[in-house]
Amino acid sequence: MNKKDIKNRNIEELMSLLLDKGILEKDKLKINRMVYRKLNNDSNRTNNWDSLRKYFRNLKEDVNIESYLSDKDTPKYAKKYILEYGFNDEELRTLLKKSIDYDLKEYIVKDLLNASYEVVRILKDDMIDDSLRKLCVKGIKNYKIINVLLNDEIDDQCREYILATEKRRFIKELYRTSNADLVYTLSFDYYNYDNVSFIEKYKPNLLKNTSSCITNKYIRNVYDRTFKNEALISTMLEGNEQKINKIINDVRKEESIRFLEVKNLPQEYVKNIINNNIKYLKEYINKLSIDKVIEKLHNYSDLCFEYKELIVTYRLDDLINKLNNGSVNKYFEYISLYYYTDELIINTIDKKIFDDISDGVIDLLNNNHYNNDIINFILKYKSEYIKNILVNIDFDNLIYNKNKTDKYFDIINSLPKNIQNKIYKRNSIYIREVLSKYDKNVLKEFLNSDDNNKNTFVMNMQNTILKIFNVSSEKINYCKTIIKYCEKGNILELLKSMEVFFDRVDVDINSFFQYSSYDFGNGLISNIISIVNDEEINNFVRIKSYMFNNYFDNTLNNASVIINLNLMIKNYNLYKDLLLSMCNNDIILSDIDRSNLSLLFNGKINGTPLTLYDLNEIRKKEFNKYRVEILDKNTYINRIKDIFFNNIITYNSDYFDNIGNISLLKILQKDNIDNKEIFYLTEEIITSMDIINKLATTNDRDELVKIIISYIDGEDTPVNRMINDIIDIKSKIRRLYELDSMYNLTTLESARKVPGIYNKEYMELYGGEVFDFSDKNYVLYAHVVSSRENIEDLVNGYSSGNSNFISFSPISYRGQKYYYDYCDCILAYDTIYDNSFICSSLSNMGSNHCMVEKNSAVVADKYRNQRGILETSSVKKQNAETLLYREGLKPCGIILANGKRPNSDEIMYHKRYNLPFIITQKKETAIDNPKRVFTSGNGKYVSDNRVKELDSIKKYIDSKLTIKKENDIYTGREMAIFTDTHAMYEPTIAILEDIRFRGISEIYSLGDNTSLGPNPREVLDLMDKYNVNQIMGNSEYYLTLGGSPFNYWSEERERSLDWTNDRVQGYINNLKLYKPSLDLLLGGKKIALCHFGNDIRWDFVKHNTWIYQDNIGNGKSAEQFMFTNSDEYNKEVEYMINKYGVDNPKVQGYLSSRNTPMFDGKLITSYDDVFQGHVHFELEDRLNNTNIHTLRGAGMGEYEDNKKSLAYYIILKEKKKGGFDIEKVYVPFNKNSLLSSIYSSDMPTKTKILGYLK
Repeated sequence: MNKKDIKNRNIEELMSLLLDKGILEKDKLKINRMVYRKLNNDSNRTNNWDSLRKYFRNLKEDVNIESYLSDKDTPKYAKKYILEYGFNDEELRTLLKKSIDYDLKEYIVKDLLNASYEVVRILKDDMIDDSLRKLCVKGIKNYKIINVLLNDEIDDQCREYILATEKRRFIKELYRTSNADLVYTLSFDYYNYDNVSFIEKYKPNLLKNTSSCITNKYIRNVYDRTFKNEALISTMLEGNEQKINKIINDVRKEESIRFLEVKNLPQEYVKNIINNNIKYLKEYINKLSIDKVIEKLHNYSDLCFEYKELIVTYRLDDLINKLNNGSVNKYFEYISLYYYTDELIINTIDKKIFDDISDGVIDLLNNNHYNNDIINFILKYKSEYIKNILVNIDFDNLIYNKNKTDKYFDIINSLPKNIQNKIYKRNSIYIREVLSKYDKNVLKEFLNSDDNNKNTFVMNMQNTILKIFNVSSEKINYCKTIIKYCEKGNILELLKSMEVFFDRVDVDINSFFQYSSYDFGNGLISNIISIVNDEEINNFVRIKSYMFNNYFDNTLNNASVIINLNLMIKNYNLYKDLLLSMCNNDIILSDIDRSNLSLLFNGKINGTPLTLYDLNEIRKKEFNKYRVEILDKNTYINRIKDIFFNNIITYNSDYFDNIGNISLLKILQKDNIDNKEIFYLTEEIITSMDIINKLATTNDRDELVKIIISYIDGEDTPVNRMINDIIDIKSKIRRLYELDSMYNLTTLESARKVPGIYNKEYMELYGGEVFDFSDKNYVLYAHVVSSRENIEDLVNGYSSGNSNFISFSPISYRGQKYYYDYCDCILAYDTIYDNSFICSSLSNMGSNHCMVEKNSAVVADKYRNQRGILETSSVKKQNAETLLYREGLKPCGIILANGKRPNSDEIMYHKRYNLPFIITQKKETAIDNPKRVFTSGNGKYVSDNRVKELDSIKKYIDSKLTIKKENDIYTGREMAIFTDTHAMYEPTIAILEDIRFRGISEIYSLGDNTSLGPNPREVLDLMDKYNVNQIMGNSEYYLTLGGSPFNYWSEERERSLDWTNDRVQGYINNLKLYKPSLDLLLGGKKIALCHFGNDIRWDFVKHNTWIYQDNIGNGKSAEQFMFTNSDEYNKEVEYMINKYGVDNPKVQGYLSSRNTPMFDGKLITSYDDVFQGHVHFELEDRLNNTNIHTLRGAGMGEYEDNKKSLAYYIILKEKKKGGFDIEKVYVPFNKNSLLSSIYSSDMPTKTKILGYLK
């Protein structure tokens, strides 16, 4: 290639040539020189960098660019380009753990991943070779070593690793750096006070003379930076007031500008600086261009208020001229975004906003109704014009309902509600004076007029009139609601009737208005007035007492009392005779009675029954009208299901959809393994869900009809009782997650009993109690205090119509994520009360937008994915949210995440309200191996008989409501196979529940169920419970043979084995019964199931999974399986046993192979198909006529992003004409819960399983 041809090519074309095997090496050298020039010396080099990155991004879509790194034909300089421009930092770290040339790994460490945070991440990754980590430490530049050791991501272990070899270099650099520079870095670059203690350990005199570290720059940053080390800054400023005042007094000229451009600089400093530099500032401001002036006046600029005022004063004429010459839109843009003074506006407003309707004040208000800044501006500076409109309104016309045209009133009425309210508020004194002149009887008539509740201005007039009648502000809100939702009447009399009603029913009227707005539009208030006016109050009081004692369960807080009372009010006039019959006879309600009443109240059955007997007959009659259609053989099965779900039972699929599937409920059970109350309630919900799922999916029409007809006939069977309970499923689900929270929360009362729980250092600094939860298995709710909230109300658990609800973030040893990263104050809650819990979600529900008028019932159902408190606390990406009724919930303390130093407000709350500080781990992290010092509650006693009854119901449903599999193609026999669950509960339960849901009873596991993961005992429990046929994997052999037979054994594996052994002791004898392989016959085909085609008990040197994977694609990979059971194989087994003797621990693998050979001693080619695991990745291979299928690991081993959080298994479907089909099944599983279980587990090693999962 000639020089000109190379020179004219762009960077992408040049790189393509470098990677082209057809280009000669001498030409590639020329090309490389041009590439180097374009990337380093070219004026367009930054664009070339971007172009090259884009080139590799596109290339990745077609080829695996990693292949170039191992290709001998790719020049080393090209490989370096690939590394630098083709991979991001995370991918480069992953390459350090793969089989690429060591010199390329050195290049990555030395030249590409040398930022402080990347150094720390490499050192913390145990899967990266130690020689590379040492190289990484050695490569830390002197000027960077302090930054690396202070990095936010570093931990003590990582620091020790660096200091083991670089301590002298670090100390030398520390003493080469001035104390002032160190203090500046610790104050503004790193926010954890622990860093100060770390530096002081090696430089004890760091804070000996704090005065010398106080500089102009330091003071500016104290007030300029949002994120800073407040505790250190407090230490620095304390006692140095004289030095600081001297610095401020000495500020002159250019330095004064730098200080005045600090937005939060204290006022006394600002005044001092301005006074000392007034002449210079005037000269400086007058030299600025008008555009620069306006830029400095921007609301988001960092200039302090006094400096902006000074700028406007000196440049007033220029600003007036600028605004007067601009458009109205530009004028509004200025007042919305920039600082102004009254003088500036007075000199410009009349030329921009005219006292007129069209194109004037009114039009501008209408056109900018969404912009509060503009509205407030116009109303302030055009107040006289607005007042003149109000003065000209004909109030007689309004008060006496003359309905005459009033152009001035029409002007006000044409404005949006928010503007009308603002105008009324600004002129409320004048309007009250006008209204006070009218006779009170006239005002009463006006209040009660039916035409006055449609207009914002008139409704504001009504509020003023109510105040004239001395109605309190609280009762005015009641009246507004009555006026809005009730029929015409004397509002004061209606209010009196409401007060009488609530006094008689012994319910707080404030609570009614606080919690009822979701129901006001349904005639609720009119129904109450009707009960009082018709003298039904005595009957209603008796019925209310009866129903609250016999029908309603949730009557423990004001919200639930009101919800239940409202249901009574709505149904009283409709079913008064029935309710009186029940009340007069003091009937004890049966489950059928409760179910029938629920169906009646929810509109599923129609009629006016006089007694419960009548109600039951109406129910039968209502349901019997569907009997003929259901029994008709010509009715399609989907129509039968439609009748049942939409006409017969009260069922909302959202309730189950919001809590996920049965496998997720099983995880909740696992997390509350010792709590029988939660276990039982979960089983009830699971059984209900199971019944619904089976009824919805069965294709067995005859059994479906039998169950539905049994329910229509009202037969008292366990299944029918469960179907009746589905009516109440929403409250059961709510109660389940409430109990989960109540029992798991860590109370400070229990914490006080834990030795060493207090942080003595903080207690000495701040007084009071300071708990250290940062390394313990705590669980709390947290609430970030917003600027709108009153701390007194929060501390006292006070709620009102504007704040009925409270949003909590669940936090625990599993994780700590808040809606905002920066929070001024986070309150902790260790207790919630019965019926305070509403719902929870893995992500933010936007609950502020899901409540009508801020005080109604929550309508957040469709927004949530409800899970338990431990799981919701472990979210990483979005913040989880739990919604509760605020009433009575009081904080127990103040969270100090990562041991942050409390700010002044937090210290005040700590002392004033006696709220302890609670130190937790770093935000968005889990506590690795937390100390298990806290236990959750055990719950109420539940009889095992009820649990057994639920189990029998599920078995009955499983046996009756099946999915018939036989058809023209398949025999109906199906078998499910999965492998390598590795003690991971979440993917295992997801797979097994999906298999059970499909009605498959023949289930096989290919082994490795017990090692690496956090739940070996729980996974083996699942294998037993779901009747899984298990094959031995190497993990099971570790437990039965010990570690000695495996020459790759290590101390780490031994620790892991000891940990697993402690948890599965009762299972070891059962594991010894499992076989190394199983023979099956399906569709006339011989099938073998095994963990791996070679003998994992000893044949792992010459024939292992790594060799097999390396040979994939060359046509020879499966040949290694021919060794199993060959003559050479058998000779080696006998040789080793004879050489070392049967009692030698190292020979136990050989001995096991001789006693229970794989494939019953046959060669692998004896089978038509072999299914194996062990490799973790899905592969297809063939050896002679034998198909070898390698299954992906149950919860790992997936390259495709859209499947990485899906568990995997296969179904073999037997065909009538012989053979079988393979169906691959991907099942969602709770990966977040799994990762949390791993992080919080005390198992000795986690890196391998985390590596597999990621």
